[in-house]
Amino acid sequence: MWFVAIFVVLFTGKWNSGMREFVVKALRLGIKVNAYAMMLTDEYPPFSLED
Repeated sequence: MWFVAIFVVLFTGKWNSGMREFVVKALRLGIKVNAYAMMLTDEYPPFSLED
């Protein structure tokens, strides 16, 4: 989705708020999962896009 968002922002000059929230939440979840996988934290990441 972030790849599509790059082109949307490039051509329209603004973010759709729903798309932006999805991309930010997906990136945040990816960072949490990577931190857990690399044993940087003991907190098990939730498998949802909600905080």
